[in-house]
Amino acid sequence: MLEIVKHNKSYIEHCSKFSDLFTKEYYFNLLSDKKILELCKFNTPELISRDIKEKTRIYHIIKYENEIIGYVLTEKKDEMLNISQIFVLKRYRKQGLFKKIIEEIKDIANDLKDINIYIAQDKKAIQKIFEMQGFKKTQEIAQYIGDDVYIFEFEYCLKL
Repeated sequence: MLEIVKHNKSYIEHCSKFSDLFTKEYYFNLLSDKKILELCKFNTPELISRDIKEKTRIYHIIKYENEIIGYVLTEKKDEMLNISQIFVLKRYRKQGLFKKIIEEIKDIANDLKDINIYIAQDKKAIQKIFEMQGFKKTQEIAQYIGDDVYIFEFEYCLKL
């Protein structure tokens, strides 16, 4: 059984670890090691605790057969749920779990109109996975991350 549960204090270390893994894996071919390490500084347990306290971002733990296998980081903006990060441990990928994860995310966004995510243009496999779940490419953006570095992404949206 797969479930997504909202954060609690016992999950902060997991969120920090998964966020670091996501950042290192996702940005590996896009940024220098130095820039990736700078980005990982935003994923400390202290900063995650602050986000939780201030309710700026919502952390969800992904559990499968009672094991924590990943997480989803979301933000609610107006009538939209924005997926900031989604990460599943490698050994649980390609097992058909993603469709179930998206269904759980739809439940989280039950009173909203859209779910969106930004995906780097060179991440074709990830784009295809979201397209298979009904997400549509809506626009191309250049995300400025500092030091004259941009990441070119596509916005994907799922109408609810």
